[in-house]
Amino acid sequence: MSRRDPKHLKILRGASIEISVGLSSCLCSRPESCDCNESWFLPKALISQYSPFLRAACTRDFKERDQNLIELPEDDPAAFALFVEWMYYGEYTVLASSSTLSESLHNDTNMNAKCWVLGDKLLCTEFKNYAMGRLYMQHTARSTGRVVATYNVQYVCEHSATTSKLRQFYLDYVVEHFADPTRLKGTTEEWDELLIHHKDLRMLVFQSFKTAPDQRRFVQSEMNYMDQDELLSNTLDRLRIEGNDS
Repeated sequence: MSRRDPKHLKILRGASIEISVGLSSCLCSRPESCDCNESWFLPKALISQYSPFLRAACTRDFKERDQNLIELPEDDPAAFALFVEWMYYGEYTVLASSSTLSESLHNDTNMNAKCWVLGDKLLCTEFKNYAMGRLYMQHTARSTGRVVATYNVQYVCEHSATTSKLRQFYLDYVVEHFADPTRLKGTTEEWDELLIHHKDLRMLVFQSFKTAPDQRRFVQSEMNYMDQDELLSNTLDRLRIEGNDS
């Protein structure tokens, strides 16, 4: 649904529900100003339109519906804030929270990956693909492409399935540019540890050595990293699992 469509206004009305994202209690030295947890009061119709996961929490016989509260303690409040921005405007803007260039690039690069991971949990394919499009542009732009660091790859390997499009993109990128220090960042020790712990990446790197450097073209077109809408049966299965865990 286009955000300019008059029908979009209808899903901004009606009953709302509180969504608490992040840890409700933390050990920060200044908890009153930390961003470990944020609460949102959002229209049920809005979140139900874009997330089958949240729609189930609002409508099914779960404790979330009875308490009018959805808790997402393991998710990143900053990523969820971008999801909210995307629901309202159809896009989001990642603001650098650091004063140094290297730290801001770190935050920016990882945030789009975190948005993809959040979209995967919320079963929102459209949001996942939007985040993937931003990631793809970040890293593949010829003149302004940003490097991929070991912590980027580590995060993706720890938070996505081995068959996910997110993991596929990062592994393809690493394999294609493994010998290019202008595209990859990290010490020899960091890459060695990454290869030891992730067999699929290690095997792809070794296999790439059989290909001439000028013929290593592993990164595919952007569309190849876009997810198709999940089958209804798969969606329902995932919702049942979440319901049993609550």
